[in-house]
Amino acid sequence: MNIALSITKFRRTKLNKYIGNRVVAGAEYTGIKKRLSNLQCDIEQLSLSVPNLPPELAGICLAQISDIHLGEHFHPEHLYEAITVLNQLAPAYVLMTGDYVTDHVRYAQGLIEPLRHLQSPTFAVLGNHDCYCGADEVAKALAQTPVRLMRNQSLELHPGFWLAGLDDILRGRPNLAATLRPIPQDAATVLMVHEPDFFNRVVQEQAPIYLQLSGHTHGGQIRIPRLRAHVQPSQTWAPVLPALGREYSIGLYSVGQRQVYINRGLGFTGWPIRFNCRPEITLITLEPA
Repeated sequence: MNIALSITKFRRTKLNKYIGNRVVAGAEYTGIKKRLSNLQCDIEQLSLSVPNLPPELAGICLAQISDIHLGEHFHPEHLYEAITVLNQLAPAYVLMTGDYVTDHVRYAQGLIEPLRHLQSPTFAVLGNHDCYCGADEVAKALAQTPVRLMRNQSLELHPGFWLAGLDDILRGRPNLAATLRPIPQDAATVLMVHEPDFFNRVVQEQAPIYLQLSGHTHGGQIRIPRLRAHVQPSQTWAPVLPALGREYSIGLYSVGQRQVYINRGLGFTGWPIRFNCRPEITLITLEPA
């Protein structure tokens, strides 16, 4: 099945910001457009303020992809197109928030060759589909790529800037306390966890996390506009959402200074149908709060 996308929100002036100071040649920009049209995916761009972010990291760009779901409808060649776009955008880090296979672990082998082409440092967590298909086999496939899988682990990417990755909430063995133990209280920390509704626990426990990145929901795959003139995705309605993805299902939410962003994913589960809910690659620019 051909998976088609749109670049209507993606302007060349925006592209320059994320590729850095070098000039984007017309051929390069055309190449990105072509690959996105092959994928049927939007590039969502947002700028977020993060408490304790070191001043020298102002403007750092993170890319997020999620819910690749290699299987019958999303193939390694589609993933390769997404990786090529990521390489052209050249973020500081790529973060992958789970569900690399759909319904059988044999598809994990299809991750290896496309992910070997990643040029930015890349980190990943597992999702529920990875765990019930075979977490260890998915992990073995990722180990043959430059991607670092994080299962209840944390890493200091820069003095004062940490990344934490939690094991899957539904089917893994998540341990938030152990994951956060090495991180100083005054650090700027980004948490990767597949299921977005885990954000409630982050807020309730006042965990020293000010940005959580998740996937899991695919944005619902189908979004029904409400009978009001709202344009934000979170103000549309999804008839079907998974467990631990029903309160925070799409886009950006905040509680106080804490924020969670839910990527709509690249692939599908169930029928390969999306309505008003395109796949996405997310580019997040961080600024000190």
